[in-house]
Amino acid sequence: EAIIDLSPFSRKLLLAGQSTHLRKQRIELGHPAAPGTVMARLQVQIDLLSLTDAAAKPAGTGRAEPNAHPYLPPPVRPDLCVPPWRVDLILLGYLRKFKLYLWILLAVIVLLFIGKAVLKAWLSG
Repeated sequence: EAIIDLSPFSRKLLLAGQSTHLRKQRIELGHPAAPGTVMARLQVQIDLLSLTDAAAKPAGTGRAEPNAHPYLPPPVRPDLCVPPWRVDLILLGYLRKFKLYLWILLAVIVLLFIGKAVLKAWLSG
């Protein structure tokens, strides 16, 4: 939970009637139970627009269209961006990715067992 004081910006917008911009910056977030420990870093950029500017620059929710003021690129996430308690998703991802290799490995194992039994029967008979 974080509180960002936007009152100076909103005052400027109300008094002058002009849009205001809070440049892109990082905010470090902590927790009262662990003072001095950074729990997360958040990068924010805030634009407060007057009604006329807002009408001229429509924006969608999140990355929905129109995605132009500002443009929000898709997030960059690692392949294994999964909560630790959902390790099954990681394993399923690998199974899907290497399905052909798993089938080949299974076929080799089955052939080894069948081949061993056939060879043993052929040698004893």
